[in-house]
Amino acid sequence: MEQITLKPFVYHNRDSLDEAFQCLAEFRDNGLLCDVLLCVENREIPAHRVILAASSPYFKAMFLGNLSESKQHRVALYEIDASAIEMLVEFIYTGVLKIEKSNVHSLLYASAVLQFEKVRKACCEFLLSALNIYNCLGIRSLAETLSCHELFATAHQFVVDHFGDVAKHDEFLKQPFESLKCLLDSRFLNASSEDEVFSGVLKWLNFSPVKRRTFASSLINQCCLMKISPDLLRRILRDSIVEASCECRKLILKALETVQSSNLQDVYEFPGISHRSLRTGHEVMLAIGGESDGMTLDSCQCFNPKCNSWTWEISGRCGDPMPLANINDGRTFMGVTSSGHHTYVVGGHSSWNILDSVEHYEWPGNKWCHLSPLHMERMGASAVLLDAHPIILGGYNRTSGYLSSVEMYDPLIDNWTLVSSMRSRRSYLGAVAIGKTVYAIGGFGGECGNLSNDWLMSVEKLDSQSGEWLSVTIMSQPRAYFGAVQKEGVVYVIGGYNQSWLNTAERFDPREGRWYNIPAMKSPRSSAGASVLGNNLYIAGGFNGVRNLNTVECFDTRAGKWMDAPSMQNTRYGMALTTLQI
Repeated sequence: MEQITLKPFVYHNRDSLDEAFQCLAEFRDNGLLCDVLLCVENREIPAHRVILAASSPYFKAMFLGNLSESKQHRVALYEIDASAIEMLVEFIYTGVLKIEKSNVHSLLYASAVLQFEKVRKACCEFLLSALNIYNCLGIRSLAETLSCHELFATAHQFVVDHFGDVAKHDEFLKQPFESLKCLLDSRFLNASSEDEVFSGVLKWLNFSPVKRRTFASSLINQCCLMKISPDLLRRILRDSIVEASCECRKLILKALETVQSSNLQDVYEFPGISHRSLRTGHEVMLAIGGESDGMTLDSCQCFNPKCNSWTWEISGRCGDPMPLANINDGRTFMGVTSSGHHTYVVGGHSSWNILDSVEHYEWPGNKWCHLSPLHMERMGASAVLLDAHPIILGGYNRTSGYLSSVEMYDPLIDNWTLVSSMRSRRSYLGAVAIGKTVYAIGGFGGECGNLSNDWLMSVEKLDSQSGEWLSVTIMSQPRAYFGAVQKEGVVYVIGGYNQSWLNTAERFDPREGRWYNIPAMKSPRSSAGASVLGNNLYIAGGFNGVRNLNTVECFDTRAGKWMDAPSMQNTRYGMALTTLQI
């Protein structure tokens, strides 16, 4: 009889680890087979040595080395928050950890000391997502203490990039001398003038004059005295700390004498004159993607109001231009939203494909990176930013047709979540966020439950606290493919299409609950990009019913009139326009 050869079969149970750890967690909860108690403050936390050692180099060294703790049933941990230890042990067994404002500092400290590297990184990401002008110095200090080098570098650069604003708040006055000295060592500080930098130093000295007067000459010597106005130098001479220091008075009198004499030789010999440049932060606009001559674009252009022109470059940190990075995937009819140095591009259409991909542009890195995809493909959707969370509304895809669904992105965990759907299906709509309210405006679609679709003039708003969509006063005419922006709490809608190309525009004041017509554009256009820069509303590119456009118009909200602005370097249809701070 012929023998049958059986090939080896390798069986993989992909759930085995989850099942094992679920069982171990139940053992721990019931005190089964636990061989160590972590004693922290007044608590005793049971665990299994092998699990702790496998999860942390700190515990591995403790239990496998020759330390006395390797043989002890009760192991004491000092100067670490008991709740943080409890959460870390729970995380080992479950893989779940809820990081929030109230516990992030204690978790970061505990994870850094006990070498839970992934938790440490997650805490750093959480702090980075919350970084602002009020807390950046505190986060920077914490990162330095715990040797979180990437967090420190990012927080430090944030302080440098926002120095003028940071210096206005109490946290600036409470920082230690070494922290302020490190900032003044920076080659670049984002401040309106050296007067602003020196005024911040003087406020810091006078916040605790008795303790800090010994630092005065060192800090004053770090300021670019030759770039300070003579009037401020004269006022500084009357400051009590400066009056009490011969060295400070000597430095300031020398600077004042040199500035008044305009003696260039003295200027270049003076300490600190060439040691720092100031960057006055300003806003630019980015034109992103779109279609031109039948080609889907991945290119971006930058409009700098200082030069009043469009270029393929953006000013670098030292003021030198660098090529503006292209998006990774060319796309049209995408959602875009920005806040400060961050821009998100969401969904869209490319080469007959509707996209679920998302990209993020960060300045000053000048690079685009992919984020987690949406739950579904969307083109003709609109994006806003609500409490630093990007939200994408509506759109269209081939599976579901016109969409009412809404997704929100959490930067901390790089994940999109479906939230309350709109009352109507809307594609090619406009959306803006004012405070904690999101407005969904117009588009093409129809009310949920009604199968017919049409050009929409309806408006609805999402109250983020209740999670409910409510109807709002309708526009004066239906429109889709239009630009929507908000400025100073007022909604503006511009152009669009409703079976004819529109040059009309309207504004909505939520306080009055009414729409008002504003002057019409010079040219009708749909599928254009719209954004706000300074006091002006800009609308760029699009289609006027005959051809694709590279022209740009701006509306002066104070004068109430439209003006021509410099044209882009190529036509763009279905593009995005957004404002970025550099």
